[in-house]
Amino acid sequence: SVFAVVILSFSTIFTIWYFKSPLTRTVDIGPQDIRWEQTSGPTGGDFRVIAMNPDNNLELITGNSKNLYKTMDGGKNWDLLDGFPGGYVTGIIYDQGNTEVIYVSMSEKGIFKSYDGGVTWHEKNDGIENRLIWVMESCAEDSNIMFIATCNPGRIYKTMNGGENWINVTGDLEGDEIT
Repeated sequence: SVFAVVILSFSTIFTIWYFKSPLTRTVDIGPQDIRWEQTSGPTGGDFRVIAMNPDNNLELITGNSKNLYKTMDGGKNWDLLDGFPGGYVTGIIYDQGNTEVIYVSMSEKGIFKSYDGGVTWHEKNDGIENRLIWVMESCAEDSNIMFIATCNPGRIYKTMNGGENWINVTGDLEGDEIT
């Protein structure tokens, strides 16, 4: 089954197939048929997220259970981001105002932020009690405002300052898991 999709243009779509690698992409979208091809990488399986730089649709980042990979040519070549601390990637967001700023959420290590396009990473977990993060979203109008959802126990956190600190906004929601 398909786990994630990113649309680069009318004629190029990337898909992540659950527990398969490498990624696949369209190479020809006809009026009724779509021709697919596997990319040259990255490999390693278990990719669940992919993000596109909103200022450059040839730049993509994807992650799996260990690593983060980046392409600058629309998926023809992928580079391992060596400075990434490693962990199960659950979300990737480019800052809309400055695409050199990238946020990555992980299921056990929390939130990490890069200020230099993914070369170096900084932990941004101040105020987060549980770092089992499953969902991360940013506000379209203000990229400093973000929300994350954790599980076991389920909590919702909000930041107003680009991840410098987070506050629990779960309120009176109940349950073991928020999805």
